[in-house]
Amino acid sequence: MRKGLLKDYANALCGVGTGWQMEDHLELLRAHRLGRLELDVLRGSSYIDGIPERIPGLGILRSWLLDRANRDGLAEDAIENVTVTVAFDCEERTEAGVPQWRFHDFRCQSQVSAGGRAATGGLHKTEVGIYDAWTKSWTFYEGQPVEAALKNFPELRQRLATARDLST
Repeated sequence: MRKGLLKDYANALCGVGTGWQMEDHLELLRAHRLGRLELDVLRGSSYIDGIPERIPGLGILRSWLLDRANRDGLAEDAIENVTVTVAFDCEERTEAGVPQWRFHDFRCQSQVSAGGRAATGGLHKTEVGIYDAWTKSWTFYEGQPVEAALKNFPELRQRLATARDLST
């Protein structure tokens, strides 16, 4: 088993764990606000802060991993352990029942082991959403300077600065 292949899997799982798959679970994560999501991809178990929680997207991660391993010529049972852990900070601010902004910060770590080898992956992603009450739509900013968009939201600007400081 090539360690580079395991590293590719670990990094890809972090990309999925902080990307589009999280969108289906944002309401759940915002309800917790701060926490730690732990996924055992092969066994299908998931926890938020140590408490079992059903995460429907977990099956998609497992299917993707097993499909990818099959395409890479690995037997399904070659992969022994796959964990993904996401420390999250998710919040939505409203005023008079109207959404104002959303803040999502995900710090993901993963581990994939097979054949006595293990590899880890990691990814930090922060995104900010500003709600336009006129069009009733969200605009999300990620991986780019967003200070101009946040000029009317000093508390959100501070949250973003804190998330950036933690990533160094």
